Amino acid sequence: MRENSRLTVPQTNPCACGLARRWRGLAFLLVAIALPQVGRAEPVPLRFNTFSPATNVANMNNELGPGYTSGLTMKFVNVATRDGTTIDARVTAVVHPNTRFAVGSTNRTGRGFVPNYKATITGQPKDDLGFLYDGIDRNAPGVTLTLSFFNGTGALTGTFTEAYIVPDLQLLVYDVDGEPTQAEWFNAFYADGLHSYATGSAAASVAAVPMAAGEGVHFLGCGKDFPETDTSGAVLLRYLNTSSVTLAFGAEQYSEGRNPVFSAIDGSLSLPMTGGFHDPTVVPAPKPPAPKSGLWTASLTYPTRDVLRLDRTMPPEVPVNVPFDYTLKVTNLTEATVHEIVVTESLPASFNLHGCDPEPQRDGSNLHWDVGSLDAGASREFRILGVATTSESLKPCATVTFVGSTGVCADVAVVEPKLSLVATIPEEVLLCDPIPAKLVVANIGSGAIEGVTIVDTLPPGLTTMDGKSELVIDAGTLAAGQSKQFSGSFKAAKTGEYINSAVAAAKNGMKAEATATLVVRQPVLTITKTGPSRQYIGRPTAYEITVTNEGDAAAADTVVTDAIPAGAQAIQASPAGSVSSSKVVWQLGTLAVGASKTVRVVYTPTGAGVLAQTATASAVCADPVTATAQTAIYGIAAVLLEVVDTDDPVQIGGRTTYLITATNQGSSPATNVRITATVEDAQEIVAVNGPTPVAIQGNVARSTPLANLAPQAKATWQVTVKALKPGDIRFRATMTTAELERDVEETEATQLYE
Repeated sequence: MRENSRLTVPQTNPCACGLARRWRGLAFLLVAIALPQVGRAEPVPLRFNTFSPATNVANMNNELGPGYTSGLTMKFVNVATRDGTTIDARVTAVVHPNTRFAVGSTNRTGRGFVPNYKATITGQPKDDLGFLYDGIDRNAPGVTLTLSFFNGTGALTGTFTEAYIVPDLQLLVYDVDGEPTQAEWFNAFYADGLHSYATGSAAASVAAVPMAAGEGVHFLGCGKDFPETDTSGAVLLRYLNTSSVTLAFGAEQYSEGRNPVFSAIDGSLSLPMTGGFHDPTVVPAPKPPAPKSGLWTASLTYPTRDVLRLDRTMPPEVPVNVPFDYTLKVTNLTEATVHEIVVTESLPASFNLHGCDPEPQRDGSNLHWDVGSLDAGASREFRILGVATTSESLKPCATVTFVGSTGVCADVAVVEPKLSLVATIPEEVLLCDPIPAKLVVANIGSGAIEGVTIVDTLPPGLTTMDGKSELVIDAGTLAAGQSKQFSGSFKAAKTGEYINSAVAAAKNGMKAEATATLVVRQPVLTITKTGPSRQYIGRPTAYEITVTNEGDAAAADTVVTDAIPAGAQAIQASPAGSVSSSKVVWQLGTLAVGASKTVRVVYTPTGAGVLAQTATASAVCADPVTATAQTAIYGIAAVLLEVVDTDDPVQIGGRTTYLITATNQGSSPATNVRITATVEDAQEIVAVNGPTPVAIQGNVARSTPLANLAPQAKATWQVTVKALKPGDIRFRATMTTAELERDVEETEATQLYE
């Protein structure tokens, strides 16, 4: 290590600025170095620049370098070599609730890992491992980072199957200072082989506090923004005989928004540091845990005459890659001393040993404890600590010998639950239809998942049938292989595409997401009705009605209805429709998108007025539409004028009467009907009579106008004359009406004689 790194440790000093201060701008960086053996002069440099697969984005956050775009686990080959052995490393991040693994600001595709990190300050290394996240909970970790080491020599390179125990390892965690708007902290655990720690020697430095449950040390930043390379924000950790190290990072945000937390591991320890460290504080040695309730116990007595009993106590199931411990206990059942006792434990290949108490002799995967002699009733206990590296069941076996030997074995299930969520909705629906939805949450792994909750936040425009925008379902506990289905219905407020996203979350932080896409469509009808603006009574009047589907879905059960006007006769519809006393109905079936259909109806009006009947079109899920056409209906007044004499020939001095009749043969009333009668000098008008008064002026008789002569009605005027002298004379009648542009004349011939 370079001299200017100043990784010397005077003595522990609590944080001088207090825990009530607030922080902002979080960043954790770790410098890791593996020491081959205690007492070796040079550390083994760790280089995190050979990650696999090498899939990244060009710029993680404008400054940080490339971002990894795959999952939450990264694998590195040949991070170091020791005594001819190549060391591979696997780094796994567990993202807890209220936390998210950050993404790059350039293209938003980075996963938060930043391999082969190039720091922004001149002189910093380029083969670091960084990661970026944000969190809001001061009581629970945000991201738990586990570094596991494996033998990568020869054919084992990149396989990550054979764990490698590092005898001596140091980690430099720095820039753990905290800032006014947020706090930052991390936990280190005794079970990983933590031997000692050292904090910065400055007055304002990281505070180290034993964790409440006694499982490790809690390191809390002091709330003052230091440079990255200042030991005031740094902690030096030392581990002995470890194959994996877990660090739990957390943050508390005091202001709106989330500041990202950045961490990095510099395995070559080439980062120049400023300032000194306290002397290392050696942590307490791990103690065997007290017996736990619900542990699985196996016992075997040696031999059948009850000389020795070997007991195994261990949990019935354990999570993969999480440290646990178990015990073996040998007891002398006799009343005499038993000599030359040896206990042997055979470890399975999927168990990664972290340590034993007391330390045994090791022979490959076998552990040997030379107990020697046990007095009457005495016992000896052995504690084994490690992790299951795969999801295969653990099957360790133990034997004890004193004269002969037999075995006591175990079959411990290693569980790996996995949460799955599937959301199902139709690909397309009509706007008026309820939308059936189904959510299926399942545990497709092994081991139970407790406290599963599903939250379905609906997109704008989509709600439950009772108007809610979010659906929360308590799914409870899911046993291995168990699934639960939840069904319901949604409704859409408008047409368009909707993307529905649901999240299932478990009590242990496990999550699963599901999305489904839905398109809501609707037929939209338009209607037109055309016909003549005017027509005459008794003339056939034709109308055309056209309906068009201008929506994005077919219009099923399309119906067109036209109201029949009062007094209409001789109704004809094409194509044929259903005709009742009040309407004509056409059943048009399904109208495709963009399609049109036209129907025709003919009415014969029987009276004057205005025809203003309305046509209506409707279909499934379409709003009804209407169209009205107006036609003015007119009549024609056609008046016939007739004149006849009652007596012909007439003797001089005699009389005859002329009957003048006006008959309206048309379909409209004739108005202001006026009659004028004219006689020659051979006759004299002596009397007049009729429906209106008549005035006589010499040889002319004029009637006052008849205001209205209804269709098919008649009006008759009588003019009586006296014969004065013989001759062939002509009686002339003239008629005028308001509707006629010219007069109508009619004459009658009469013979007068002596």
